[in-house]
Amino acid sequence: MKIDLHHHFFPAQLIGEGRKLYPAWRISEDDQGKKWAAYPSGSIPLSSPEERLAEMDELGIDVAVVAIPGINNFLTAKDLGLFRQVNDCLAELAGKYPQRFKSLAMVPVDDVDAAVNELGRALDEKGMAGLALGSNILGQPLDSPQFLPFFAEVNRRRLTIVLHPGEPVGAEVMRQHNLTTLIGFPFETSLAATRLVLSGYFERFPDIKLVLPHLGGAIPYLLERVDYHYLELGGSYPGLSQPPSQYFKKFYYDTAIGYHMPALRCAYQSVGAGQLVFGTDHPFGVVTGFAPKTIASLDELGLTPAEQEQIYSRNALRLLN
Repeated sequence: MKIDLHHHFFPAQLIGEGRKLYPAWRISEDDQGKKWAAYPSGSIPLSSPEERLAEMDELGIDVAVVAIPGINNFLTAKDLGLFRQVNDCLAELAGKYPQRFKSLAMVPVDDVDAAVNELGRALDEKGMAGLALGSNILGQPLDSPQFLPFFAEVNRRRLTIVLHPGEPVGAEVMRQHNLTTLIGFPFETSLAATRLVLSGYFERFPDIKLVLPHLGGAIPYLLERVDYHYLELGGSYPGLSQPPSQYFKKFYYDTAIGYHMPALRCAYQSVGAGQLVFGTDHPFGVVTGFAPKTIASLDELGLTPAEQEQIYSRNALRLLN
């Protein structure tokens, strides 16, 4: 079984609702006749559920865990109605095809009370499988003090957070050459996760399970470097009882766009098969073949059958609500 923990789906009906608040929401068509949903955080190829199922079958994906990237980068608590509709649409998809789709909730963390209430509704009433969260909240770091009560609730529920990178602070210097996506996203993931670790969040909230996309950005490569300051201080870093690398090794790292073999080996050797999860970033990368390349690289990594099962399904089953 292959469970794709990094999979994007944009229900077409959300375009009409989004346009009521943001004129940038629209459907466009490219030169090949493919329709795209454009919204303030970017654009995503559109598929009907049936078309997406056919794509999944062709790729050998049994279950897709769906979310919409970038919602927390521009929607606020004043858009609570749109958050609710996003969650309702994704939960409806999972309810219609329960053996093929699971869905992740998205909530307006800029208002902690609203976020906690919507999270409860999405999980308890709609049966959503976890939480998708941006790497910052309207430009504010996740470890900002005002968000502590929200993470306390996530910890109480022992939830999995899939942390998707959003536009980083300082993106104005990345506009050319698509550097926001190429460089900004992986380093935004690395920055957000490292801030959470060094702020002591995983001492305070040990029951939160965190999934980092794209092999964790640069984290596997930088594990020892991040430990350096802790060790220089003689292991007396405020809020930490062990080196930062020990917290990073408890996170989960998805394989989306992780098919470069040296990078994949670095992640595998840093955290092991027990902390890797299969992800494709579908439907992005259809032309260049993100998903087939990822599967081929995992097949070439020299994993045991048990390790393959861990990465493709068993770890995800442990993470999902």
